[in-house]
Amino acid sequence: MILAQKATDPQKVLNKMDDFGATVEWHPSYGPEKSKITRSIIEKVTQNKSGALNVAEFGSYAGYMTVLLGSTLRNNSKMYSVEEDSEFSDISSEIFR
Repeated sequence: MILAQKATDPQKVLNKMDDFGATVEWHPSYGPEKSKITRSIIEKVTQNKSGALNVAEFGSYAGYMTVLLGSTLRNNSKMYSVEEDSEFSDISSEIFR
C-alpha cells in the first residue's frame, strides 16, 4: 500500500507509483520512458490549442495516466476520470486520498 501523502509534484507521484509497481506489487503503468514519450505527444497535440481543455479518461485503474495527463494541462483545464470497476476505483481513491 502506498501511504497517503500530500504531493505537489506530479512526477514524484508517478515515480512513486513506478517504484511501487516494480518492487511491491506489479501494476500496469507507463514507466519513466513511455511517460516521457506520452507527455511529449500530449504537449505537441495541445500546444496550438487556445483556452481551456476538457479531457475525459475512461478506466483509470490506479490513476497513473490521470496524473500524467493532468500534469500536462493548463491551469484552467478540466479533467474527468471515470472508473467503472469498484475495486480499481478503491485503489485510486486510496492512493490519492
